[in-house]
Amino acid sequence: MNIRLTLVALLILIVLGSVLIYVSHQPLHKKAAVATQQVFASPLKGITQLTLQKSGMPPRSLVNRKGRWTFTSPISAWASNTTVGAAVESLVSLKYAYRVKLQPQGAHSAAGLGLSPARATLQLVDAAGHKQTLLIGRHSANGRLYVQPADAGYAYAVGGSWYDSLAGSINALRSKDLLSPDESNFSRITLHGGSGEIVLVQRKNIWKLTAPVAVAANQGNVSNLVSSLTALQADRFVGGSADLKLAGIKPPERYIELVPQPATAKAKAKPEPIGLSFGRFSDLTKKSLFCYSSANPGLCTLSAATVDPLFPTLLTLRSKQVTKLTGAKPTAITVASAKQKTAAILRAGKLVAVTARANAAALTALATDVVTLRAKKWLAATGEVAKGAMVITVSYELNAGPTAKKTVAGIKLPAVAGPVVAVVKHLTLSLWKATTNGVDTWHSVCAGTGAPMWTFEPHQSLVDAAKKALVLVPKPVVKTTAKPAATQAK
Repeated sequence: MNIRLTLVALLILIVLGSVLIYVSHQPLHKKAAVATQQVFASPLKGITQLTLQKSGMPPRSLVNRKGRWTFTSPISAWASNTTVGAAVESLVSLKYAYRVKLQPQGAHSAAGLGLSPARATLQLVDAAGHKQTLLIGRHSANGRLYVQPADAGYAYAVGGSWYDSLAGSINALRSKDLLSPDESNFSRITLHGGSGEIVLVQRKNIWKLTAPVAVAANQGNVSNLVSSLTALQADRFVGGSADLKLAGIKPPERYIELVPQPATAKAKAKPEPIGLSFGRFSDLTKKSLFCYSSANPGLCTLSAATVDPLFPTLLTLRSKQVTKLTGAKPTAITVASAKQKTAAILRAGKLVAVTARANAAALTALATDVVTLRAKKWLAATGEVAKGAMVITVSYELNAGPTAKKTVAGIKLPAVAGPVVAVVKHLTLSLWKATTNGVDTWHSVCAGTGAPMWTFEPHQSLVDAAKKALVLVPKPVVKTTAKPAATQAK
């Protein structure tokens, strides 16, 4: 009987002890049901500024400028819109799991919860100009973060992922964009690479090469270059103490200067040029190198495979259009090879062969091809013609239009209508076959275009047309009539 009573009493003591332990570990004044779980009494209307101050560290300030989060302290650089935006979204409607009534001392005091002194202080400003200060304390046993709005009598246990993001490494919090995706329209691009300086200028949405030669640019290739530049992102940012000189940034080994288009045609202030500097390899594998952008300052690394295409050659950037003589009317053509020569001239509105048995139709087609000539690809920025090359000479007429404007004493007079004047000009196209890396390739140079004479590979259709123009028309077969048998016997 005594043993039974003892066991019952022991069981009661165990139950009471468990209840006591459970109650002692619960936060004081925890409400069974709370009407609202918002930390801030007045909800924030879109946060536009925030400053995080940690003990012994410089303040970390960010501001939202036209939808882009930007560091203003301790560095001046773009922040990651994705990371900062997610943290801000959590703060706007910050909710708590439970709250603790602050006690003067003990585990549930401000000091016990890491709020006095605070582990960090977060100052927020919303779009309406309302300011909120949030004290940040320690983490609870279950991973919650204790926070306290200024002058509040409670500490709130909240999820702390937003704080981990904002208080993490600055380099991890930075935007990896080296150029603003919103700023993709440039008036000028200057490439300072190993092969010299190349300058591209855009006027009325048309790109032109102005240095080292003034020629039309390949619009597709320049557009691809602009797309690659605006999409450029750092692999990672290097600590701020890195030496720019040792990294090959000051002075840079390669450099790109971009001049943005003015906001409006009448804008007085000229946009500031943006500089991209590229330095030495950042590791022994030579797979990445150092880079620095004036738009988003900070030493970073980039894949070498990403950087090399940013410096295309002149041969890639020049337009493949060799001749495009709109309205040109061929008046004569001569095709000469080492063994054959054919020619045709304009008579009664069409080209007529002047060489015996020349193919007038083939010569006419070839003349049309030459005045609208397009290269398959450029081979060299020189115009040296090989010996024994096939030479095609085309004369053509261009209407000069009415009499040009005259200038008298420095004053331009209105254009005076006059007769249409025909101007005769000449194109000389050379074709030859050369062996490159064991492969026979047709080469060509065109003179008389007004542009620098470069060697290019022609399309096979032009080569075929030239060969056809050299082929003579077969002699007509003369039928002979048989003589009478009597005459033959005689």
